[in-house]
Amino acid sequence: MDQGLATDTGLLLKDDETQRDEKVKENLDIQIVTATEENFTEADIIKLMREFCVETFDPIGGSTVEARNQIRKTLKNTDDKTLMNNIEETLEPTPVGFFIKSLQRNVQKMNKLVKEGNVQLALCNGKVIGAIAARIGGKMADGRAVYEFTQAIVLPEFRKRNIYTQIKDTLIIKLRSKNVNCGFISSTENPSVIKYCQEHNWAEKTLDECLSIILARPDLDEVYIRYLKEWVEKHKLRSEWKVFINDPLNE
Repeated sequence: MDQGLATDTGLLLKDDETQRDEKVKENLDIQIVTATEENFTEADIIKLMREFCVETFDPIGGSTVEARNQIRKTLKNTDDKTLMNNIEETLEPTPVGFFIKSLQRNVQKMNKLVKEGNVQLALCNGKVIGAIAARIGGKMADGRAVYEFTQAIVLPEFRKRNIYTQIKDTLIIKLRSKNVNCGFISSTENPSVIKYCQEHNWAEKTLDECLSIILARPDLDEVYIRYLKEWVEKHKLRSEWKVFINDPLNE
């Protein structure tokens, strides 16, 4: 979720959704709106992420049941102000500390993207039940901007309702209204995201092709570039990791 490459892992599906019970009601009134139109604040972002994480999110792959339960307990019993300032750099890393730092970064990231108008929300009866954010992630060879989806959240009880597709499609249309013919990139191992890209005919690419797009960003320093290259070499060994590009000029 905070890997620094054009990733669309999302928060919508950490487990196999085919094994989940259908808990949503029929005929839900779902609205798709821009976060700025809804006056979506940092407090709202924290509330959404907190609600999602308490229910489903395993922030550390392979972490123990005890660690996950401790994280959920911390989320339930810690107020927003404490949660967002609870960093003690002198302490040894713990699952809870690792998670809180990750949560803080993602809240800050989404808050920035809300202000830029790059976050789309899904509402049900006035409640935010899903969100997706995008940012400039690189450039095509001809200089066109490429966006990456940095965060995607759909609350568990509202899964299997096509909400992820709705908010993603709407954000793509909105961003292309501001940045004509921009591309979109998704690097992921999330089955739900892979299915979306395949069903929408996104072109599958290699991680090296993905890297060349990211390295075209002007704001990268040498340390970050080295990190990106190491990340790519590591993920080349994982056959489940896929990269997709949506380029309107090559459809």
